[in-house]
Amino acid sequence: MTGDGVNDASALKAAHVGIAMGGRGADVAREAAALVLLDDNFASIVGAVRLGRRIFDNMQKSMSYILAVHVPIAGMALLPVLLGFRPCFSRCTSLSSNLSLTRLAHWCSRTKRRKRT
Repeated sequence: MTGDGVNDASALKAAHVGIAMGGRGADVAREAAALVLLDDNFASIVGAVRLGRRIFDNMQKSMSYILAVHVPIAGMALLPVLLGFRPCFSRCTSLSSNLSLTRLAHWCSRTKRRKRT
């Protein structure tokens, strides 16, 4: 919900995300809104939504990669100990694999480029 006047204040407060105009909007609307556009440009809303979706997409990919790699490593390290067998990994091997895979996950999460529209 976007608004800039006194009559929009109740709707801005009731909305999930209320956006008020910062430059020419009323003080009441700015106080009731969750977000205030400083430049009074609706294109900045579109840019913010695109950026938020890209961040969410990157976080989702990173978490799926981390879970897909680190859960089996933890299972291979803990399962023999829980079953009474000798451990497969030493501390150094486990630490080095976690450090290298964390770097790889960080690299994978930042490689997605913006689409030019």
